Amino acid sequence: QQTLSRIRVAWTLDAASLSIDVRDDGGGEADVIDVERQLRSRVETLGGTVESESTPGWGNRISATIPLDAPVALPNRDVLTELAPREFEVLEHLVAGRRNKAISERLGVSESTVKFHVAGVLRKLGVESRGAAAAAGAEAGVKPAP
Repeated sequence: QQTLSRIRVAWTLDAASLSIDVRDDGGGEADVIDVERQLRSRVETLGGTVESESTPGWGNRISATIPLDAPVALPNRDVLTELAPREFEVLEHLVAGRRNKAISERLGVSESTVKFHVAGVLRKLGVESRGAAAAAGAEAGVKPAP
């Protein structure tokens, strides 16, 4: 951001959770929705929540709360933590039943980049097909990308 001069990071810890709050004094033009989307999959894997807001002229804020107790494991959920953020996004599109071309258009990357990420998803999930990856993702609680 052009007008950013300060970032404030605060955290609190209690017996049940860790809360992290990041604020800046920028002009509110940051794409906090994109940042939240990338962060959300990781935090939700741990059973936490993420919130964001961007107010033009005032700045941006992203906060996350992560429970300290281990989340109740869903089938194959631990494997999902090995996925890079972009691989997780690709998996969300696979769960939605999209082909590489549609995924590349929605993510703003080339089809070859999507193929690379799909191969990484298949390898990390230990499956041999897109359908198997989508089924494993859905079984583990991955929601289809909008």
